[in-house]
Amino acid sequence: MDERTRATLERVCLYVKSGSGDWVRQDEGPATQPYFIYRVPQDGEYWFSLVTIDKSGRMTPADVGQEPPSLRVVVDTRPPVIDAQTWVSPEGDLCLRCNLVDANPEPKSLRATVRVGSTERALLPYNDVPGTFKIAGPDMDLATITVTAQDLSGNTATKEVRLRELVGAAGHPGPVPHAAGSAGATVSSLLARTDLPPLPPSVAAPTGTAPPVLPSALAQPPLPQLPTSHHLRPEYETNRLVGGARRQLINTTRAVLDYRIDQVGPSGVGKVEVYMTADQGLTWHRLGEDPDRRSPIEFELPSEGVFGIRLAITNGNGFGGAPPARGDMPTCYIEVDTTPPFVQLRPVEPIIANGTLEIRWHASDKNIGPDPVTLYYRTRIDSPWQVIARRVRNDGAYPWPFPRDAGSQFFLRVEVTDLAGNVAFAETPNPVLLDTTEPRATVISVSGLSARPGP
Repeated sequence: MDERTRATLERVCLYVKSGSGDWVRQDEGPATQPYFIYRVPQDGEYWFSLVTIDKSGRMTPADVGQEPPSLRVVVDTRPPVIDAQTWVSPEGDLCLRCNLVDANPEPKSLRATVRVGSTERALLPYNDVPGTFKIAGPDMDLATITVTAQDLSGNTATKEVRLRELVGAAGHPGPVPHAAGSAGATVSSLLARTDLPPLPPSVAAPTGTAPPVLPSALAQPPLPQLPTSHHLRPEYETNRLVGGARRQLINTTRAVLDYRIDQVGPSGVGKVEVYMTADQGLTWHRLGEDPDRRSPIEFELPSEGVFGIRLAITNGNGFGGAPPARGDMPTCYIEVDTTPPFVQLRPVEPIIANGTLEIRWHASDKNIGPDPVTLYYRTRIDSPWQVIARRVRNDGAYPWPFPRDAGSQFFLRVEVTDLAGNVAFAETPNPVLLDTTEPRATVISVSGLSARPGP
């Protein structure tokens, strides 16, 4: 605070809130004190707020519970646990699928190296899926694989597995194949459940773990809906399903979830918690708690990817609210996509036959829509962009009947929006010169040319 404000104060108080507890005044000091030191008793999420008391005894804010916290800190000192299982890809490649069990996992940090004898090399990711590595090479049945990872707090973990022991522990008979894709029948018999329909890589269950089949009496409850105002374009809302639950796209890791609580008893609602799974219910992680126990609830997702969400509700007497167990299915899925599309302008070609200008581009994205392109033009570098066409299909070309009275040069811009609302564009750095003048010739005179004399 500035010195003028500090001169009007008598004391400064530190308030701390841990978990579902109440705000507690933990420390106080004179207004000249520049900081507080607070030692947390255990891992968890802590909220901090400061209350000032002026020389007339007035507190600001008057009620700390009615104000948002000034600082939120998650303390995590426990290293993650690495779970490794074998898996066969749809192409018949033997892979190692690793999952992080942690309150704050960082799946992109997973690395795997293989050591055969004195030789060590890195395992390549399968289709760029974090935590899934392709196993290939000779003598892999004798190999030792070292998997390393860290969580979002920087805690590191290492796990060493021998491939033969890992396959044996999973109960899969038969030898370890010497190369990915070889002996397809042997690979298929090595790992069970390869006949399951493939799921998206970021939510696919490891081989050998089938999604539980719920009886009709335990059918999924109504799905919570994400508000379309939170970085989600309503016109691009999709109805894709994952594991029977609806998946919605957002372009930020900060999500807002609307919910409704039914069958509230006389004790009321004591706690509303939100849990997340990144592996279709194999492991669950608590994301946070709704402090006011009223919709909506805000929470932070760890990264890009597809995450299953489930709420746990406890009544005022502490009944209910059990965390989801292994195998419980999410009630909805959220896909976080913060990566803008790739877009590139190609050389512009005039079409002589019908007098149009063909604008050509290349655009790609994992969540590209059916009509994601908007085209613009302007005649000067400092003039505003004019719309050529909106909601254009991503066909890579558009014939533009350019305005004949706008001049002979144009700057062009192609803008691509994916289903999550991420936008990318490409522009021509130099104007496209369009000369529509048809050359004409006029005969001036005709004269004869005398024959040249011979040698």
